[in-house]
Amino acid sequence: MRRILIADDEILVRVGLRALLDWKAEGYAIVGEAASGEEALRLLPELEPDLVLTDLVMGPGDGFALIRGARALSSTVGLVVLSCRNDFDAVREAMRLGADDYVFKLTMKGEEILEVLARVAAK
Repeated sequence: MRRILIADDEILVRVGLRALLDWKAEGYAIVGEAASGEEALRLLPELEPDLVLTDLVMGPGDGFALIRGARALSSTVGLVVLSCRNDFDAVREAMRLGADDYVFKLTMKGEEILEVLARVAAK
């Protein structure tokens, strides 16, 4: 079972992600949630997720800081950016910092999330 940490400052996004799929049936467990990048960084060593789904714009500690910090802690954790910003420069910066993939929040579907997670987990 692959372990997922969700980092997003919007509670409706976190609740929506939990409800989007039957995670257990798909081989995943959501082991934690964080409302900021700082909180997610504090949880990483304790929860030891395989994958982190993160927003870019949140505070304190945005998704960019989370990606940098997560990469400093682990080279193997999968990092997927979830953002409602269709901003190429922000996505490029996230990828340069170590994000593995990107999903546009406003149009994401369960199947798309599963495809991205499978691709990232296979790395």
